[in-house]
Amino acid sequence: SSTVVTSSSDATTPSSTVAAVSAPAHTSEAAVEAPTSTASSETADTHTEVALKPTENSAANANLSKLNGRIKSIVEDNMTSDQIVALTEEEIKALNKVDFSDDAIKGTGTSLTYRNLKDIVASFLKQDSKLAVPYFKADTIINMPAFNTVDAQTMKKEEIDVWDSWPVQDAESGVVSNWNGYQLVISMAGAPNKNSNHIYLLYSKYGDNDFTHWKNAGPIFGYNALEDDQQWSGSATVNSDGSIQLYYTKNDTSGGKLNWQQLASATLNLAVENDEVVIKSVENDHILFGGDNYHYQSYPKFMSTFNDDHNHDGNPDRTDNYCLRDPHIIEDNGSRYLIFESNTGDENYQGEKQIYNWSNYGGDDAFNLKSFLNIVNNKHLYNLASWANGSIGILKLDDNEKNPSVAELYTPLVTSHMVTDEVERPSVVKMGNKYYLFTASRINKSTDAEGTVAAREAVGDDVVMLGFVSDSLRGEYRPLNGSGVVLTASVPADWRTSTYSYYAVPVEGSTDTLLVTAYMTNRGGIAGAENKSTWAPSFLIKMNADDTTEVLPKMTNQGDWIWDKSSESLVHVGDQNSAKLPNEDFNVDYYSVSNYGLKPHTYPTVDGSTGVSEAHGVLTVTVKDGKDKKADKPETPVSPTEGNHSVDDKSNKPDTPSKPADNNQPSTNKEDKPATPTNPDSPVRNPFPCFTDRPSNDNNSSDDHHVEIPAKPSTEGSVGDRRPVAQATEIASPVPEAIVATGPTVSTTPVKEESVTETEAPKPAKSEEEVQSHGVAKADEVTKSDESSKDNNTKVAAKLATTPKTPSDSEGSKSNILSILATIFAAIASLALLGYGLVTGKIHLPKK
Repeated sequence: SSTVVTSSSDATTPSSTVAAVSAPAHTSEAAVEAPTSTASSETADTHTEVALKPTENSAANANLSKLNGRIKSIVEDNMTSDQIVALTEEEIKALNKVDFSDDAIKGTGTSLTYRNLKDIVASFLKQDSKLAVPYFKADTIINMPAFNTVDAQTMKKEEIDVWDSWPVQDAESGVVSNWNGYQLVISMAGAPNKNSNHIYLLYSKYGDNDFTHWKNAGPIFGYNALEDDQQWSGSATVNSDGSIQLYYTKNDTSGGKLNWQQLASATLNLAVENDEVVIKSVENDHILFGGDNYHYQSYPKFMSTFNDDHNHDGNPDRTDNYCLRDPHIIEDNGSRYLIFESNTGDENYQGEKQIYNWSNYGGDDAFNLKSFLNIVNNKHLYNLASWANGSIGILKLDDNEKNPSVAELYTPLVTSHMVTDEVERPSVVKMGNKYYLFTASRINKSTDAEGTVAAREAVGDDVVMLGFVSDSLRGEYRPLNGSGVVLTASVPADWRTSTYSYYAVPVEGSTDTLLVTAYMTNRGGIAGAENKSTWAPSFLIKMNADDTTEVLPKMTNQGDWIWDKSSESLVHVGDQNSAKLPNEDFNVDYYSVSNYGLKPHTYPTVDGSTGVSEAHGVLTVTVKDGKDKKADKPETPVSPTEGNHSVDDKSNKPDTPSKPADNNQPSTNKEDKPATPTNPDSPVRNPFPCFTDRPSNDNNSSDDHHVEIPAKPSTEGSVGDRRPVAQATEIASPVPEAIVATGPTVSTTPVKEESVTETEAPKPAKSEEEVQSHGVAKADEVTKSDESSKDNNTKVAAKLATTPKTPSDSEGSKSNILSILATIFAAIASLALLGYGLVTGKIHLPKK
């Protein structure tokens, strides 16, 4: 059965039935797997075997008589007599408020339901290679040379982080535009831990796969940028006159505002001068949309209820999360549309009513009933569920390319009432006759607290990419792979190879294949001060005809946005061991990873070493003190508002000085980390389908997933299909001299890979018998060493004991010295004893 989260302050009376509702048999595989409690399983069996039918139990009938209509039948069909008797008056009152009406699902678009959420977590925990993000080889990853530059806000030259990025694309096909022989990408970037969130223009020759060839044209809105005037993620396309139309998020944090996000647009006038792309001017910068309050929540409407008390504990909740950002341009039937992240408005607004909307649960009656009682009996889950109203919005633009305005608003394409507030960086890609919608999200932003804990225990991260498919742009979207999950994280959030902000780019000439791009390494020095956030290697995913997806064994260099036959590279292909740097471990400091400035949602710590609630008699989630946080860091529980887009932490932490990256050296900002590369409990999977068996020669590689794509056009003298850029006045802020004087030196000659080095095959795994016998022996040693330790701690120690510790270099050196000294002392002692024996006559040498 599914787990529940409780706390000592929120535990209901022993008569509460929240955990006792039987789950339907067909949902057991999809549900989140958790360690079972002997007590709870015995209780469930007892209920099943000896309980009277409700009709034979007068006390049960008394409670059933208090229930109305359909909910009475649902309770009678899915609860035992004992469970019905145990229903409290508060639970009966809540059950009678359940809304089954059709009106409850209007204004929702496609619903991402609570059942979907549970299935997403289940898929995450399985680490299926069809869904799991590939392993990347950590020691091959480098910081982006183009971002050794002057920060727009601090005006200091240093290596800065780069995260959300998007190419300039053809608005209709989605393929990367060939602008005068160049590929253009726009990126969010900023100096680590400086709350610097601004966007920059990057460029390289069209079709060039070399990561070091990317150049930086500078911040789009100039230097001396303000901390409170931020630019967040968006999209861009080419206008008919060759100018670039940028759509982005304008974020205002001045005067204590909590990230007032609005959709904005501006026209970029570019030119090529001396083989460099330069920003000549920016015009028509204006707000497009800030919410209409009917379809989409506005910031003032968000703030008007921010201090409401949904869980009725007498204190303001202040856990709502505002999202209106990430506009993505798409052209359909000659008109331009924006797809964007949002929250719903009055058409189907947030609130306690969403908890009582039966359609939000998305399962059969047994699943819905169990989930409903879990939520209404936990104040914190009740609070989060009532505020969650994430949505993926759509609006139509007018025909003014360079100075657009909103022509029409529509009901959201997808909503996530009662599930999450945040579905980031949505995009729609048309392939063939289908429209694919993708978005990035985090399980910790959802109302599945136990799913967050399970994901972090198993993998060390909880990020996902979700996907939906429709037969028309504004049609009904179906979740891919049943639940909507397309990609799941594979490594801990503080590893060098951690990825997020997944963005799917069409492969030209293909109707079923997409290139997934992302940034790698969480920003702010999370993987070591020398390891900046950078562009990840890209990889392919395939859309199958039956609405399923799979990761293909095709990977590129870092920062490749265009897939063709020259793109494939095995340089960065890793496995579960090589995906980490030498000093990286499984102890993730979630405070540092997620502390970008938004107020976090909070969950209570569950008391009890066993994690079993006496009130409910079932397994609950126990958040262990100190397990997932490092020393000297305040505890931040699982947080549904940890933000990718939100501002950096403004606390008075000392800045870690940056130093030149040395990617062959381990990070030095973590102390005495064990060498165990992975969580002993994490699932074992093929690191990447077919990679370990593939030769490096492309001509001999498997053709099972080969994508026939035309070669990229030559960049020699290429002008593209666009007309020349109109000349304009120079941009207002001058480029600092430091950029010209001290800019990084990189090769400007495109280099195509002639050959690649085959990745090392992973070491053969131990047999199951060897692992079990070794684990038992170690576990026995741990258990015998401390008979008085708590049962939970013993289990944790036994798990850790199954993974032998690999000595560090320093430990090995000390061991060798001690061994030599011991040998010398033993020899001296032996000689002394021999001399003593000869002198005293106790030892006689043999005669010849």
